[in-house]
Amino acid sequence: MPPEVQRAYREKLNLQQLFSSPALRDWKHRVMQRFLREIVKIRGNTEVTLRPDNVIVDVASLAENRGRVLPEEVISAVCASPDYGGKEGTLPILAEAMEPKWQFWWASFRLLRAQPSELKIMSYVLGPKQLSWIAAQSARLVLPYAGDLYGISEQAVDIAERLITDGDAMSEYSSILYDITQQTPARNDRRQLSASVSRSALLSAASIGDPTPSASDAVYGAISVIRMVRGSAAIARYTLESMIRWIITPTLITHASRGLQ
Repeated sequence: MPPEVQRAYREKLNLQQLFSSPALRDWKHRVMQRFLREIVKIRGNTEVTLRPDNVIVDVASLAENRGRVLPEEVISAVCASPDYGGKEGTLPILAEAMEPKWQFWWASFRLLRAQPSELKIMSYVLGPKQLSWIAAQSARLVLPYAGDLYGISEQAVDIAERLITDGDAMSEYSSILYDITQQTPARNDRRQLSASVSRSALLSAASIGDPTPSASDAVYGAISVIRMVRGSAAIARYTLESMIRWIITPTLITHASRGLQ
C-alpha cells in the first residue's frame, strides 16, 4: 500500500457506529466500563441523563454497573456531556478504551458476508482510498485465473490503483473503463471463472466512487474465484483475510489532523 494511502484513514473515524457494530458485540460492557473509569479518573465525576426514560445517574456509578444498562445509551450520553467537553473531549478516551478489542477483531475477523458486512465495519475506520486499495489487491490476487480476459482485467486493476493515488485522472480513464466493461462477459457466460476475475477487477475500479459496496463486491468476487479454483470456501476466505491483514493493521488512536465522531 503506498504511504499516502496507508495514511488515508476515514477523515472522521465513526467510533460510536463501530461501538454499536458486531465488531464489539461480546465486549461492549467491558469497553464501556474501561471508558467510564478512565474518564472519571481524568475529568472527575458528573451526572448524565440516560434515554429513553430520562434517568439521571452519575458516571462513577455507571462505571461499576454490571449489565443493567445499554452500553450504547451510556456512551451516547457521556459523549454528549458538556461537563466532559462533548465529543471532542470524550472520543479520544473512548478510542483508547476500544483499541485493544478492535485489534482483536481485526486479527480474527472472518469474511462471511454477514450483515453488516466486514467491509462495512472496516469503513467506520478505513478511508475510501484504503478500501479501494483492498479491492484492487483482491482483484490482482486472482488475475492468474483470468484466462483470455487477463489483459483487460489487469488493465482495470492498474487503472484502479492509478485512480486511488490520483483522483484527477478519472477523465483520462473513463472511456477505457467503459470499453473494458463492454468486453466483460455476462454472469452466465460459459467462461465463468475468467468472467468473475474480470468483474472483480472492474469492481475495484468502481470502488473509487462508491467504496464500501463496490470494494465488498470485489473482495467477495475474488473469494468466489478462489473457491472455484481450490474447491474450498474456507481456503478462499482465509486467503483474502490474510491478504487484507498483510496490507494494513488499522488503529483507532488518532492525532490532531484526524477526527473522531
